[in-house]
Parts: sequence; C-alpha cells; structure tokens
Amino acid sequence: MKTTDTALRIRDLTKRFGAKTAVNQLNVSVDRGEIFGLVGPNGAGKSTTMRMLVDALRPTSGSIRVLGQNPRDNTALRRHIGYLPGEFLTVPSLTGKGLLKHFAALNPVADSAYHDSLIRRLGAELNRPISKLSKGNKQKIGLIQAFMHQPDLLILDEPTSGLDPLVQQVFLELLLEAGGRGQTVFLSSHILSEIQHAAHRVGVVKDGSLLALASVAELRDAAGQQMHASLEGLVAHQLRSQLARQLPASTLTAREEGNRTLVRGTLRDPVAALLSLLGTYTVQELNLEKPDLEESILHYYQDGTSTDTPAGSVTAHKRGSHAL
Repeated sequence: MKTTDTALRIRDLTKRFGAKTAVNQLNVSVDRGEIFGLVGPNGAGKSTTMRMLVDALRPTSGSIRVLGQNPRDNTALRRHIGYLPGEFLTVPSLTGKGLLKHFAALNPVADSAYHDSLIRRLGAELNRPISKLSKGNKQKIGLIQAFMHQPDLLILDEPTSGLDPLVQQVFLELLLEAGGRGQTVFLSSHILSEIQHAAHRVGVVKDGSLLALASVAELRDAAGQQMHASLEGLVAHQLRSQLARQLPASTLTAREEGNRTLVRGTLRDPVAALLSLLGTYTVQELNLEKPDLEESILHYYQDGTSTDTPAGSVTAHKRGSHAL
C-alpha cells in the first residue's frame, strides 16, 4: 500500500456518549517507525481513542488518518494493523490454535518462523480451550494475533494486562524489535516502566484531553530532580530566604534536626545555581535523583493541569516538532 511519513494523524478528534465527552479535540501525529505511548488514569479516553483508530467506534467530530487512509469501512487497511483491545474477546469453545488459525485467515502470516517464535517466546498454550485459560494465557494469544502478520502499525491497549513479569519482559523485547524493523507502535499501559523504556514520545491524557506531549526524557527533565542535602549547623532560617530568592523555580524546604539542617524537595533550577548557594555552607551530604516517568507525570493525574509541560510547548525529542 502507499506509505506516508506519518503513520497516524489525529486532528480535533472528539467522541461523546450522550452528555459525556470521552475524547475532547485530541490532536496527535505519530511518525512511521515511532513507538508512541498514550498514558493517563482510568477513564482518560485511551481505549476510546484506539477503538476509533480501528473503526470500532465512530468519532463525533474530527478526523483520523491511519497509514495515510481513512479507517472508516476500510477492510484493506485493517490487514496492515495489529490490534489488541483492552478486553481481548475470544470464542470460548475454540482452542488457542483454532483462534490463531481464524486470525491468520483474516491477516495472512507471511513468515511462519516468526509466528512460531512468538508462540515459543511467550509460552502460549494453544491446545486447551480458551475458556480454560487464565487471563494471562489469553493475553498471550492476543499478543500473538496482533504481532504475527508483522503489520505496519501495532495498536496495543494495555498489552501486558495479566502477564507475569518474565513475560512482560519478553513483550518489551518484541516491542523494541518491532520498532527496529520500522513498524509503528501506538500503545497504552498502566505499567509506565514499559513506556519509559520503549517509547520515543508520550502523550498524557486526562478526562479526554491531551495535557502534555513530549519525549520521556523531556517529561523527566521538566519534572526536575528530587534533592536531599544535609548541612552542618542550624541555618534553616537564613537558608529559607536564600532558597526562595536564588532558586525560585524549585520547591525546597529547610528544617533543623539535631545539630544539622536538612534540605529536601524538587529542584527545577540549574544545578549550578544550587551548588553556588550551598557553597557558602558546610555540606555533609547531597543527593540528586531524576524521577522516573511515573513520578514525572503524577501531577497530571492528580490535578489534571499542566504546570511545566503544557501540550504543544514541549517538542518531540529527536523527531522534530509535532504541532498540536
């Protein structure tokens, strides 16, 4: 099929269910070969967005282009997509083998060796009826059907739900391999370490709205660094005024304990400014730690507002700017 540099183009996408707005004027572009993570709390609109991408739901308004085409009633396009919904529905009477045979009839498998390797690496049970399988073993079959025809685009909604940690690691390897082959991945996950290790960029959504769009590194940088310092002497009173004046973007507190002063909080000013301030004191201990992705975006989940990385103000890392 005809290819474009943009695998997904979502413009002003809105979905309403009666009075409830599930997705509110969402704007995102995803490059071909990019791994993009959509994160947010339950009810943020992630699954609804993915279902619209595969024409399982129709938008109230806005436009979607998937691999350069409109997904509406586009049977040919679906052969280039691997989709794993948040709830992988199956035919209980079929075995895993029978279900995969059914999916292969819809999306033919060109590389049988790759198909077999997915089964082996994920440890899928194919000879038992689906109804007898655990949630995790059903999910393995869901992953195989999404990956096995090596589609141009993978749309994966909570793909590791029910999987044990070892299989989650295998999934992460499969994800990175897919990206290495030039496949595009659009996924959501509550296990943000997966997003952190695999995604080129992340979109943060809440209540159907996009609050931030950035690379993982940019989101972590914008969240600042967690700081802990121990200074000799009881100097909290004078230090507080210096912190407010010299490190205005940071949220640091100073308190006295025993014969020392403890400084803690989030550093958002340059480290050089911190060192300049502390250089006038006797520093017993100093620790700076960059937050992981979960800590970096937690404030979006809590209050739904963007203080450091509003949507559109943080550009995509190593992939140019994607206007919103």
